[in-house]
Amino acid sequence: MSGDHQGRGSTSEGTGEQAFTGEVVARRLHPTLREREHALETLERLLGEARRGHGQVLFVAGEAGTGKSALLETAAARAGTGMAVVSAKGSEMEADLSFAYAEQFMGLPSRLGQAAEAGTGADVIAPGSRAASPMDRRALVHEAARAQLRAWAETSGVLILLDDLHWADPASLGVVGFLARRLSHLPVLVVATLRPWPPASAQLARSLARESFAELVGTGPLGEQASAEMLEEILGRKLGASLSRRAFVLSGGNPYLLVMAADILLGNGDLPEPASGHLEPMKDALVLSHMVGLPPTSIACAQVASVLGSPFRLADAEAMTDMEPEAFAEGIDTLVSAGVLEEAAPGSARFTHDLLAAAICDDMAIARRRMLHTRAFEHFAARHDIAAAASHALGAPMTGDEHAIKVVARAGATALAAGDVNGALHLLGAAVSLSGPEPGDRLLVDQADALFMAGRAGDAVVIYRRALDCDLTAARRGEVLAKAARAQAFTGALDEAIDAYHDLLAGPGDLGTQPDAIVAERAHLCGNATGRAPR
Repeated sequence: MSGDHQGRGSTSEGTGEQAFTGEVVARRLHPTLREREHALETLERLLGEARRGHGQVLFVAGEAGTGKSALLETAAARAGTGMAVVSAKGSEMEADLSFAYAEQFMGLPSRLGQAAEAGTGADVIAPGSRAASPMDRRALVHEAARAQLRAWAETSGVLILLDDLHWADPASLGVVGFLARRLSHLPVLVVATLRPWPPASAQLARSLARESFAELVGTGPLGEQASAEMLEEILGRKLGASLSRRAFVLSGGNPYLLVMAADILLGNGDLPEPASGHLEPMKDALVLSHMVGLPPTSIACAQVASVLGSPFRLADAEAMTDMEPEAFAEGIDTLVSAGVLEEAAPGSARFTHDLLAAAICDDMAIARRRMLHTRAFEHFAARHDIAAAASHALGAPMTGDEHAIKVVARAGATALAAGDVNGALHLLGAAVSLSGPEPGDRLLVDQADALFMAGRAGDAVVIYRRALDCDLTAARRGEVLAKAARAQAFTGALDEAIDAYHDLLAGPGDLGTQPDAIVAERAHLCGNATGRAPR
């Protein structure tokens, strides 16, 4: 199934296993329709009824990239030579131009020959035309559209294909609704595609369906098996289960994104992991297809949600905005209607595509992204959710902020105590970075301890020595020297380790409660260092 947008068909240079041959291009532009049996059956039935003089409208609703345009292509192919075909395609740039969408199919007919001259729609809809009043102009346009439709129907059956109806201007939607109620005795079928947002076209579709002037079918994402079959059809070869699964996770079953996954496979022979930073084309496609035309409140809500991650609690998102509750609710509900978000559990939501959150976050201006991370830090820190707060302190990043540094360091120490050495290394290293040139001995020692536990004794020695440059009490110096000596011993450099123990025992540091243990450790090392006697 092809998506609503068609990608490039040029040859891909790189190390891929397969070039963009003409056969491959054809397969990627027109793959087999899958999991659309109901829509195809409905289309075939309504085409048959239109040929018998009983016209109707078929609305095809779905998110961007789910193959709605492919159904229009199928409708045109199945119309055959007995039906004339006219079409229109919506554009966001013309969504505010009165009658601009209707002019495409009423004023610029195709494949109609001399029959087009019988209509007056083009004259009335032309930008320079004037009527006595807006109501008069509206009536004239509607009457001209009906006259044009009857003229076409007298010549042959007519198939009217309306793509991206969600971008139609309100006046043109009025024309579509007007004509839909007058097709029952004409050999005319209107097939219109639309997305859930902007909502006006979806509202019209539901209204006409309730009144039995139209039927409404949906196109959702493909299942995992159908996704794998589509990908293999485009590539012309079988894929392993792991690669098929990765493609399904990346695309969410969206046919357009599956085509993009095929492009990546053709170019590189492999797919990056979902968390990879090498998915910019897919991310850009998601942002453009899902976010264009949304109101500012919804975009702001989506940005907050992208910073929080998916899934997220609605209460957390609301706390990060400066919106009134009603405005926030409307913004979130619009994102759900537009297919950007879906309910994850009571009180929480998630993005419909795994890449969408990252794409929206990456698309934000740097200053706004930092501001939202800072707000999230303050919110979670106030709730004593240290792990979440630390994550956002790093996302900002909140360099030099004492509160943020303490929270991140605390989260690192908590992870270390729990045995999560890798998590502790990440957090403690980040806390050191946030602290600037003078992080303090406690933070440095915690970082060195984590390095030592992770088996990186040499790196731990470097950090312990950095801590020794801080202003330490005698007791603290003795503690850090002991840690540094032990780490040095684990590097295998026994002579250097023995010298470190000697410095510890001979220096002014307070050995605390463990002098005997330290002496024993030095003696053990000396015994292993080819019989060298302790000094």
